[in-house]
Amino acid sequence: MSAETPFSLADLHVVPLTLTLSQGTTSLQIQQKPMEVLCYLASQYPALVTREQLIDAVWDGNVYVGEKALTNTIWQLRQALTPFGQADLIATVRKKGYRLQLAPVAMPLAAQIPGADHSPAVTVATPPTTSPGKTTWLRRSGWHWSGWLMALVILCCSLLYWRWPAAATGLSQITRQQGWAMFPTVTPDGRYLVYSWQQFGQPADLFLRDLQQPEDAPRQLTFTPLDELRPVISNDGQTLYYSSKSPLDGRCLIHQLSLQTLQEHTLQTCGRHGDIYLDLSADNRYLYFNGSRDAQGRSWYRLDLQQKNPQAEAMPCHDNCEQRVRDIAVQPDGPYIALTRRANRLSEEVFLYDQHTGRERQLTSGQSDIRGLAWSPDGRQLIYSTENNGRSLGFVLDIHSGKQSAIAVDDMSFVSRVTADGQLYFHRDSSVPQLGYVPLHTASAVFPLSAGELSYQAPDFHQGREQLVYLSNENGHSELWLADRQLLQKQQLTRLNGVIKYPRWSHRGDKVLFVSRSASSLHDRLTILDVATGQLSFPDTGIQVHGRPSWTADDKAVLLPVQGKLTRFDLHNGHKEVMTQGSGNYAQMPDEQGFYYTKGRGQGIWWQALQQGKPASAPLQIISGDAFSESYSWLATPTQIFYLQAVKDGVEVWVKQLTSQQPRRLVVLPAGQTDLAANLAFDATENRLILQYSPVPKIDIWQWQLD
Repeated sequence: MSAETPFSLADLHVVPLTLTLSQGTTSLQIQQKPMEVLCYLASQYPALVTREQLIDAVWDGNVYVGEKALTNTIWQLRQALTPFGQADLIATVRKKGYRLQLAPVAMPLAAQIPGADHSPAVTVATPPTTSPGKTTWLRRSGWHWSGWLMALVILCCSLLYWRWPAAATGLSQITRQQGWAMFPTVTPDGRYLVYSWQQFGQPADLFLRDLQQPEDAPRQLTFTPLDELRPVISNDGQTLYYSSKSPLDGRCLIHQLSLQTLQEHTLQTCGRHGDIYLDLSADNRYLYFNGSRDAQGRSWYRLDLQQKNPQAEAMPCHDNCEQRVRDIAVQPDGPYIALTRRANRLSEEVFLYDQHTGRERQLTSGQSDIRGLAWSPDGRQLIYSTENNGRSLGFVLDIHSGKQSAIAVDDMSFVSRVTADGQLYFHRDSSVPQLGYVPLHTASAVFPLSAGELSYQAPDFHQGREQLVYLSNENGHSELWLADRQLLQKQQLTRLNGVIKYPRWSHRGDKVLFVSRSASSLHDRLTILDVATGQLSFPDTGIQVHGRPSWTADDKAVLLPVQGKLTRFDLHNGHKEVMTQGSGNYAQMPDEQGFYYTKGRGQGIWWQALQQGKPASAPLQIISGDAFSESYSWLATPTQIFYLQAVKDGVEVWVKQLTSQQPRRLVVLPAGQTDLAANLAFDATENRLILQYSPVPKIDIWQWQLD
């Protein structure tokens, strides 16, 4: 049977010539390489296919290109299969290769046309396994001319029903500077590009580039010690709006800058520490931006730019008010504003706000971290990028039908406004989270435990077991894994196919606590894994959105934030007891004498003594807010506290012995190399601090032609 012959996998229909997957009335186009991999796996069913076979078949034996591309292609293929309930269709056989889980069945000609009878026909025959030649595998089968004629008929019919997918054609790199070029925006005529550029160890400034004169050096627009980020250009191309933020204390301001005179005017203060997103109304009258959530659930604001001294006006909220607005994109010529709302680090979705009614409609589900949002020129589609399972991908979403297609561009982040001729600008962030350690006897740098295209995040180490738990996308989904201290002898612990955050060992080392969310739910669950049996339990806390939890010293309860206070939740009877007088957002309890906790950013680390499990005295500040201004990047042991602190030139790693008044700085890491919200872990035997880090990435701005 020819490689181009359509086939079925249960009720999933595959048409190689049109790069189409379909099931019922739902169809999706995928890219050429994922289709070639799927077809080759189908041709070899039920045999195991090695990585070498796939590289030889699909990448002409080019090991250098294929090794990296195959892992990414398998991931893209699994992502495409997920909407059809077939995420596990391709099985990974560790250190050997891949195998298709269902028998492929050839489809008759009628079944290749949507709406026709889709009854299966003959089982696909397994072709010879001899090594093919040097042409693409889909073209290697000798095919009679009648087959090509049939293919042409099928292709013409199929094009009546399906449009081509968003493909990586017309992709071009715009910047090639050292450092990070980020957050692009363009003038409406597409001539000038404004972006934020940060050299290593320096603040981020704004630059303007003439796209018609690419050989000219970019023109610097701002010259301050603050980080200038996320610019947006007015629809007449005359004025720039952007936010600035202090890298030390998080102080945030919104500015207006004339692109003709470079005269700058500060318009508004904005939320400290959070990411600020801006957009303008089509008539340039209103500037919208996100902020903190008030008592009425309002979390986005607007400034009337026609007023001399505009005051921020909170936008009313009728729907989804428990979720904070993050990104904002105003429809070019229509009644809608696209919003992303974030429930927590596990959930962020796109909503459509109707300016006439003030009501919202949810457009996406199962997303966790959206990075950029833009409208197509005709206002019918939204383009957004999102991080899922350790990868950044772009999508084109039709706001009326709800159908979306993936953009075949790796590492797409922060898409901007699309020009009238369909040019989309974005930056590509190639950083992949890895695990590393700082040896405390030398403390000179981070030594890697992992490296490569797969992500490794959120480590926690149990001293008695001498084992790590962590998150990785090694099987295509972000799941919980177990390994030894050298990240060897790996074992996958969960298969939730959703989102997992904040794993923590119990003190006994028999259970792991974390927060999980399924792809179909807006709400997350407290989750406990019994490591010996693999059994999961989901204690009913009565909370829809969980903050970062931790164990009490006896492992009988969990400490978690509830309505801004730390609360003890008893795992046996579900009883809740408030443990802090004031605010509290994260706690660690190394022994029964008390617990350490943070109240929020810029407020340091505190100690609350306990007597018979009850607060025994007023809390005591252990580390000041000036010394530690974060919330989560710290670890308490019975004898010492490790913590990270952002400084002008990077991130400092500190340790404070509890018997000493003065903390000690261990090492300074380059800016962007570690996540200030990620777990820290301590291996006492090896005397090293384990953390999540990223090799310093190269971030550049790219352009892609929207179909």
